[in-house]
Amino acid sequence: MAGSDENNPGVIGPSQEVGLRAGARGKFAAATGQNRRALSIVNRDVVGAPPFPCAVKKRPLSEKFAAEMANKQQMKPEVPNESDDFTIIDLDDPKESNDTEVPMFERHVEAMLEEIDRMEEVEMEDIAEGPFLDIDNGDKKNPLAVVEYIDDLYKFYRKAESTGCVPPNYMAQQHDINEKMRAILIDWLIEVHYKFELMEETLYLTVNVIDRFLSVHQVVRKKLQLVGITAMLLACKYEEVSVPVVEDLILISDKAYSRKEVLHMEKLMINTLQFNLSSPTPYVFMRRFLKAAQSNKKLELLSFFMIELCLVEYEMLKFPPSLLAAAAIFTAQCTIGGFKHWSKTCEWYTNYKEEQLMDCSIMMVTFHQKAGTGKLTGVQRKYCTSNEGDVLELAIPVILALDHASSVKLSTLELHSYDVTRRLVQELHRYTQTPTHCFSPPALLPYKSKNPSGKTKMDAAKNKYSIIVPTYNERLNIALIVYLIFKHLRDVDFEIIVVDDGSPDGTQEVVKQLQTLYGEDRILLRPRPKKLGLGTAYIHGLKHASGNFVVIMDADLSHHPKYLPSFIKKQLDTGASIVTGTRYVKGGGVHGWNLMRKLTSRGANVLAQTLLWPGVSDLTGSFRLYKKSVLEDVISSCVSKGYVFQMEMIVRASRKGNHIEEVPITFVDRVFGSSKLGGSEIVEYLKGLVYLLMTT
Repeated sequence: MAGSDENNPGVIGPSQEVGLRAGARGKFAAATGQNRRALSIVNRDVVGAPPFPCAVKKRPLSEKFAAEMANKQQMKPEVPNESDDFTIIDLDDPKESNDTEVPMFERHVEAMLEEIDRMEEVEMEDIAEGPFLDIDNGDKKNPLAVVEYIDDLYKFYRKAESTGCVPPNYMAQQHDINEKMRAILIDWLIEVHYKFELMEETLYLTVNVIDRFLSVHQVVRKKLQLVGITAMLLACKYEEVSVPVVEDLILISDKAYSRKEVLHMEKLMINTLQFNLSSPTPYVFMRRFLKAAQSNKKLELLSFFMIELCLVEYEMLKFPPSLLAAAAIFTAQCTIGGFKHWSKTCEWYTNYKEEQLMDCSIMMVTFHQKAGTGKLTGVQRKYCTSNEGDVLELAIPVILALDHASSVKLSTLELHSYDVTRRLVQELHRYTQTPTHCFSPPALLPYKSKNPSGKTKMDAAKNKYSIIVPTYNERLNIALIVYLIFKHLRDVDFEIIVVDDGSPDGTQEVVKQLQTLYGEDRILLRPRPKKLGLGTAYIHGLKHASGNFVVIMDADLSHHPKYLPSFIKKQLDTGASIVTGTRYVKGGGVHGWNLMRKLTSRGANVLAQTLLWPGVSDLTGSFRLYKKSVLEDVISSCVSKGYVFQMEMIVRASRKGNHIEEVPITFVDRVFGSSKLGGSEIVEYLKGLVYLLMTT
C-alpha cells in the first residue's frame, strides 16, 4: 500500500483522523476514548466467550440488599429479655434522656424495618417483571468487556442511531436511480465484501454510507457503482487494519472508473457526510443482542443471514438499526426453536417487546422466501458457500405469518422449523422440486387461493373436493402439507378436513393457527378423543365432507400434493369413479426405504394381487380420489381397521364394478417423525387378507 494516495493525509485534509484510525489502530487505540473499532473488538471477544457460566437468576440489586441486611443483623444490639432487671427512665428528665440508648435503638429498628420493606418491594418487582439474566456478570473480571459502562454505551447508541437513519422515501428525490438499482448495487457489494474477506462491520458501514450519501446528493445512474466502491473504501479505512488498494476496487468494477474518479468521489462523499462515520449500524446492536439471546453458532449465522437479506431491501430503511437486529434474532430463534421465543432477558436488553418486532419479522419472512430465487442471490450464495455451510443446513421453516383474508397480522408469529441433514434436503428436493440451497426451501408464506370462477384449464371449477387428512402426532408435518395443498390446487375449490385422534404433541393447536390463516371454511378440524383407527377416521371425516369428490391422503408427507392435479385431470378425462396412486407402474416408485422395507411392501402387494385379483397394481396404497357417492357406498360395507381398511375399500369397489384409474406416484418415506408401521400392523394385514379372501 506504500505510495497509494488514498492513505496519504494530504489528499483530503480533514479525513486524516480516519486514516490514522484505520492504519495505525494499534498505536492509538489505547489513547482514543470514543473508538468504535475498539468497541467492536470488545463485543466480539465477549460474545465469543463461554455461554455465561456465572449468570445469575436474580437481579444484582436484590443480592446487594441481602448482603447489607446480613451485615447489619450481625451488628444488631442484643434486646433485653423481659424477665431481666431493667431501669425505668423518666422521659421528662432531659439529662437522663440524653444519656439513654433507647431512642437510638428504636431509630435503628425503624430503619431496618424500612429497609426490609424496600427489599420486599424490589423482590416484588422481580416477580412482577420476571427473571432475566445479568449477561455481563460473567465478564466482570474481563477489562475488555467494560462492564462498568457497557449499558451506558448502548443507551448512547440507541439515542445516536437516529443520526444514521435516512428518510425511508429518499429515492423519490433521485431522478436517475431507483430502489431496484440500489438493491443490485448492495447485492454486488455483498459479494465484493465476501471476496475481499473484509470484516462484517465494514459491510454494514458501507451500506450506511451509501444510503446517507444518496439521501442528500443527486447521483446519475452511471456513477452509482462508483458511489458503492467508494463507500466500501471509506468503510475499510474506518474499520479494517489492511485496506484494499484503489486498484483492486477499480479492477473488481471491471475498470469502469479511473483512480482519479474514485479519489474525487471519496473527497465528495466524506465532505458531504461531514466526516461522520460513527453512526451505529445493526452490527453494533447484533453483538449485544446475541449475547442476551445466549446465542450459539447456528443462531448467530442465521441471524446475520436474516439481517443481510434486509440490507438489500430498500423498504427496510423504515426500521431503526436496533429494531432490525432484534427482529433478526427473534426470527432466527423462532426458526431454529420451532416456536416463537422472546425471553425476558432479550426484551430487557433490546428494549423491544415481541409485538414491536412482528412487522419487521414478517417482512424478513418474505425476504427469506425469495432468497436464492431471482437475480439477487448474493446473500444466499455467500452463506451457502461459507466455511459454516454444515451449520447453515436449515430447511423448511414454515411461516404462518399473515391472515390474507382480512389483511390483519396475527398477534403471534408461529415458525415451525426442522433441522435436516443434506441428505434429507436432497430428498426433499426431489420431493418438492425446489432448489437444494442451504436454506431451501425458504420461509414459506401460506397462499390463500380463491374459489375458482369460470372454466379452468382442468375444467374442475364445477366440482368441489374434500381432502380428508387423518393425523396423530403430526405437528411437524401438518403445516407443510396444508401449504403444499394450497400451492398446487390454486384453481380448485376444495376443503381440508383434519381428523385428529387426540394428538398429545400439539397438532390441533397448529391446525387452529392454520384455520386463522386460511379460514375455518377451508380447513375443518374434526378431533376425536383418542386413537380410534384409520378406517373410522375416514368415516368420521366423510360425515363432514361437503364436496362431490373426496381425496384421502396421509399427513406425514409420504403423499405429495403435487399429484392431486393429475388425479383430478385423470378423473375428468376418463370419468372414473376412483383414481388411485400407484408405486408399481412406470413412472412410480418408492424413495427413502431400505431394501427390507421395500421387499416387505412389494411382497405384501404381490400376495394380495395373487389372492384377491383387485384390478389395481397397488393394493396397499392409501392415496386416492373417490366420487363421494361411491365412497359412501363402499365404506358402508367395510369392517376392517387400520391399514387393511384401504385394501378392503379398493377390493370391494372393484367387486362392485366401479371404474378405477391409476396415476403413478413416488412414495417418499416420512421426512419428519417416525413411521407408525410395525409388527402389529403386519399381523393385522395378514388377518385382513384372509378375511377378504373369504368374504369377497
